[in-house]
Amino acid sequence: MLRSRPTNRCRRPHSSSRSRPARARPASADPDRPGGAGIPGIEAALRAGPRRAARERRPAPGVSRPLAATLCAVALGLAATGCASVGPRAAVEPASSLPSLAPTDAAPQVGAAATGATGTAGAGAASAPRADARLDRRRRLLTNTVIAGAGIAVLAYGGNKWWGDGVSGDFRTQYEGWFGRDTRYGGADKLGHAYSNYLGTRLLTWTFEGLGHDPERARRLAFYTTLGTFTAVEVIDGFAKGWAFSKEDALMNLAGAGIGYLSDKHPGFDDLVDLRLQYRPSTTGSTKSAWDPLADYGGQTWILAIKGSGIARLRNRKPWRYLELAIGYNARGFEDPAFPEARSRRLYLGISLNLSRLLDDTVFRERRDSRIRRIVNGTLEFVQVPGTAAYHTHRF
Repeated sequence: MLRSRPTNRCRRPHSSSRSRPARARPASADPDRPGGAGIPGIEAALRAGPRRAARERRPAPGVSRPLAATLCAVALGLAATGCASVGPRAAVEPASSLPSLAPTDAAPQVGAAATGATGTAGAGAASAPRADARLDRRRRLLTNTVIAGAGIAVLAYGGNKWWGDGVSGDFRTQYEGWFGRDTRYGGADKLGHAYSNYLGTRLLTWTFEGLGHDPERARRLAFYTTLGTFTAVEVIDGFAKGWAFSKEDALMNLAGAGIGYLSDKHPGFDDLVDLRLQYRPSTTGSTKSAWDPLADYGGQTWILAIKGSGIARLRNRKPWRYLELAIGYNARGFEDPAFPEARSRRLYLGISLNLSRLLDDTVFRERRDSRIRRIVNGTLEFVQVPGTAAYHTHRF
């Protein structure tokens, strides 16, 4: 879901092998049909495919170095903004600790007791700023560690999986299209970019809140860190051999990070809408791809769930509170340009179960504050469990 853009002179392998021989198969082959145990669900056995037939691809022209430098500066600036915004904030004393202006019968204190220069109370007051300063330093250290760690992890993954052929001196761009039949992955990669940024922004927001940042500060840190990291990846693509900068991917990165920010900022929207991934390794012929939900676009199905529990009139009514309107999309058969007739895209419309709400009212009924409940609900917000939905499918 992170990457998508080989050029025609150096195409990145879909799975762990460097190349995969073409396998003849009939154009009518359609091994993936919605279904599942219990309630029929999506069978997401999809296959990643070429973005375009080789004959349709042309190397992208070089772009001036000033433009490349500007794009690099934007990417680094986004990440730096996240780091720079982490710092000590003015502590606001609670109301109970502020001096009262109301009249009092207590006699005024004089001497050392009044100034707090000596005695236990004075020592405690003097040590409080030092304790706050240590806490701020620790928070800054942990926050910057998370920011740097997220960037390093993504860039290390890219260096190992995408940029093994090195870089060139020219910055290249390439038009990839969106969801057309002649694109590399039928648009699954574009949704993958949006989802990766959405997921990264949500998870980092929770992480920064756990480090002690207020919600708005945590959201901004998460947004800048996620978008800055993925923009840097796009810029590196512009220099990497066999790759090119894609403005379509950059726009989807921005959209995903923005949706993640807004979802956390507006709880009502978050209660109503989930963006989820259902994944099963894709297959080509009899060969099954390695487990790679980030890059195996042919194994991904994207679900937009509109939850009944997020609608005021249905929130407390059974069974509507346990149901969702599910809209899905996937693309398959794009792995081999020799079989363009096997390519297809699918739209799904159906009803799915809101497992989070169902578990809250059963398994976690008496344990609403448990850690395991938070972990389960957090996972179900981003992952669609197979076999929990019934769909009508439109293939095109």
